[in-house]
Amino acid sequence: MERPKTPPRIGNADRSGGVLATSILALTIVVLMITLRFITRIWIVKKVGWDDWCIMFAGFGHMVGMGLITKGIGYGFGRPAYYLTDHQFQEFMKYAYGEWLQVSQPVIGVAILFVDINRLTGLSWANRLSRH
Repeated sequence: MERPKTPPRIGNADRSGGVLATSILALTIVVLMITLRFITRIWIVKKVGWDDWCIMFAGFGHMVGMGLITKGIGYGFGRPAYYLTDHQFQEFMKYAYGEWLQVSQPVIGVAILFVDINRLTGLSWANRLSRH
């Protein structure tokens, strides 16, 4: 991505506070929900399954993403790229790319998994759903 050549209409608006607040809120909700799920599964259901551990792993991934966002804010995430120094822009892009990888790679992996399952079973998910 290249830096824009013209200044944006909003000027040098710093929206990093909103980005940080949203990230903290999302992280708080994730930690709360995972904690409540494990409390329920351990003390009420008395069985923790593989799906619970996958959810825990996804929560850790969210925490990594939060760290990348926080570090990116220090380099200008939330501000127009036009007003960033060359060093800030370069570092911001590095952390933005890390965040992109952290989010997109698991999604791509799950999509490939479903394609492989469909190929191995010979049935598509649409055929399975239409039978019920």
